[in-house]
Amino acid sequence: MDSGEISKISDQFKAGQWPRFLEMVEVSGLRGWAGQTVNFTFPVVAVVGENGTGKSTLLQAAACAYENADKSKTFYPSTFFLNTRWDTIQGVSLKYRIKTGSENQTFQINKPTKRWSFPEKRVARDVFILDISRTLPLGASVGYAKIARLAASEVSTTQVSAEYTERLSHVLGRNYKSARFATSDVDSRRQVGLLTRESAK
Repeated sequence: MDSGEISKISDQFKAGQWPRFLEMVEVSGLRGWAGQTVNFTFPVVAVVGENGTGKSTLLQAAACAYENADKSKTFYPSTFFLNTRWDTIQGVSLKYRIKTGSENQTFQINKPTKRWSFPEKRVARDVFILDISRTLPLGASVGYAKIARLAASEVSTTQVSAEYTERLSHVLGRNYKSARFATSDVDSRRQVGLLTRESAK
């Protein structure tokens, strides 16, 4: 974003034209987080830090604050935070404060042991995640050959609109021809982002 865009958003924010946004996330019991709170005091926020400092954990936790109109597209902590051979997810607390007009709503999602517990109803708002944490060419990705052998075909694909592709190109500093999310028969529940330039993916 350039300074002009930031100034415009700042003026809108001061005039009360951003009445809905996530004000606070507190994460405890996940990937080294132990009750730290992040306050969002501006409608557009950049999270910056070294690898392994918790940026992805914070963004994934934030994505779980809302309930999408299409419930099948709602994000749950179990989407991101999985039990593995090395890590058991329990004793977790995710706290949120959401501003809606002049009101603030505070709630939390917990996983004391085996099951996640949610408030009776989360705030309704569609959430979209464009996961650009890895933008290497496919052939350069570690383990890609194995995945390619396993994946017989794509199960489904969803094209990203030209408008969002243009925004993504702006953020990444490269001109992408198209963008889409695909699922394979290796794991039909997990979407993989694919970006296409003029000469390569």
